[in-house]
Amino acid sequence: MRIARRSILGFLRPIHDIPTPQPNRLNHLYPAVPGGLVRLGPLQAGGVGWGEVTVANWPDDYLIPGIEPYHQEEAGIIYCGDCRDILPHLPKVDLVLTDPPYGIAHPCDFQKRGRGKLAKCTNYADVVGDNEPFDPARILALGVPTVLWGSNYYADKLPSMSGWLIWDKKRPDELDQATVELAWTNFVKGARVFRYLWNGMIRAGHDELYHPTQKPVALMKWCLSLKWTPTGLVCDPFLGSGTTAVAAKELGRKFIGIEISREYCQIAVKRLRQSVLNFGEEPCIKDAPSAKQSSLL
Repeated sequence: MRIARRSILGFLRPIHDIPTPQPNRLNHLYPAVPGGLVRLGPLQAGGVGWGEVTVANWPDDYLIPGIEPYHQEEAGIIYCGDCRDILPHLPKVDLVLTDPPYGIAHPCDFQKRGRGKLAKCTNYADVVGDNEPFDPARILALGVPTVLWGSNYYADKLPSMSGWLIWDKKRPDELDQATVELAWTNFVKGARVFRYLWNGMIRAGHDELYHPTQKPVALMKWCLSLKWTPTGLVCDPFLGSGTTAVAAKELGRKFIGIEISREYCQIAVKRLRQSVLNFGEEPCIKDAPSAKQSSLL
């Protein structure tokens, strides 16, 4: 099979002959090929198939010797592995923005537990590491500005700080599920609220769901756009389905993501391929529909 690659200018040119992959076969690494290209394996979710993407060569001091990136492109790098093994070897990053496992054994069999009657619920794989208490010590040891979502579950292991981020999901108060989520920070001044509708199938934006605790891209963009948030390299040691990477890329920020699940690494790459690199435009953070609009949903 012969495939053509479309450049940023829209021209097509042939690339290497590669065999047709078997359906749903997992590709463990994206091996480098000549010309600064990275070969993409078949993506299980969405059936993207094989292809290649042009990537910028990152400076050597941003790469980890002896650890090959799972995915590399102009906007960022993804490593597939346990962040406890990779973090000590990372280059200096400017910000950690992440949503780690909370240590609550969050049930992911939504089809069994779902109460919605308008749409079928989706089951997800269990979150790796969620069956044991989360210890933020390795993240704090980096000594950089940090945002940790779900930190109300492990607040006793965090330094006391006045800066908290609050995501108001605009859910009805009588709902027996959380109507807000909390993030600990060590650099934001005071408590800040982001209001964005996220209530089952009724959601603002156009996020497709891939992960049981997935955050909206708009929420991560908001975190990256606060006036206290430093510029520079963003790191998400628990990348999940790639929301932080997508938000960083769309805002023109460089990122390094780490994810232990190969399936979620594949999904993150798929989402990055669908996102658009920001070329210097001012970030635009769209909030949820107005109260009047929400009442009509």
